[in-house]
Amino acid sequence: MTGLDARRTQEFLDFAKAKMPDPVEQLVEASNKLPESVRDKFLESHLNDAFEASKKRGTLTDPGLADFQKTTEGVVKIFSLLLKPAHPNLTEDDVQELVMSVDDVQGQLEKAAAELVRESHNAPVSEEAAERSYFRKPRNGVKAK
Repeated sequence: MTGLDARRTQEFLDFAKAKMPDPVEQLVEASNKLPESVRDKFLESHLNDAFEASKKRGTLTDPGLADFQKTTEGVVKIFSLLLKPAHPNLTEDDVQELVMSVDDVQGQLEKAAAELVRESHNAPVSEEAAERSYFRKPRNGVKAK
């Protein structure tokens, strides 16, 4: 197995975003099960949190990401990404069989999840973001020569 580079980290985050339910949709579904007399108050008190969680979906700050990493789908995807560089011909079914045969899946998963977070901090930034972060902004609209 290898570590996760920025591209494979993003691939996992995209996969997780596609598989995980949208917090706003979950809230609306839950509210539809409530009596109308309490529905509006319920939505009012939880909608901002749902929108904030929805904004974080597909990022490393997503509060649901840790739980998703422990699902079968999450575990298989992480391991398939870790194995991909050295074993590009393995299918996700092959990886699932391997994962199920590992004695300490939870320990390996925790190491992989920690690696996912650690390596993701090495992700390159865009040229624009680098310029904004590392170069001074012009004063009073005058560009430096």
